[in-house]
Amino acid sequence: MTSTQTWIQRQYGVPARRGLQLIWHERGKHDTQRAIPVTITSCRNAYLYLRFPDRQRPFPAHPTYALEWPEVRQPKRRGWCWGCAENRGLDADGNALPHHRRDRWGRWLCVGSGRPPTHPVVWRSGRLDIADYEAGL
Repeated sequence: MTSTQTWIQRQYGVPARRGLQLIWHERGKHDTQRAIPVTITSCRNAYLYLRFPDRQRPFPAHPTYALEWPEVRQPKRRGWCWGCAENRGLDADGNALPHHRRDRWGRWLCVGSGRPPTHPVVWRSGRLDIADYEAGL
């Protein structure tokens, strides 16, 4: 089961994560008369909840409507695993690195280990692991 944030990232191809600063265009993307800086507070039911400077409560918004996304650093050698549908590192041949899945019955090697990913990751959000630092991300 993936989180709503991960689902939004994969479905719409946007680098959605909590705390990211975006630009909201009041009347759609093509109208640049009023651009408002907003912050993502949470993701729920395929919607982003945005904090506006003049409102107390977060406002729900669709990830593709009236939002200007910032440029995010592109990852090296990452893809969505075929077995567990998680963002995983890839080896030199383009296959997922060996990794384990865990549930309430224990831990075992994921069936997607050693296989090509379903599609590459085109941005990076979340924590970086030690392999990312060594790879120079």
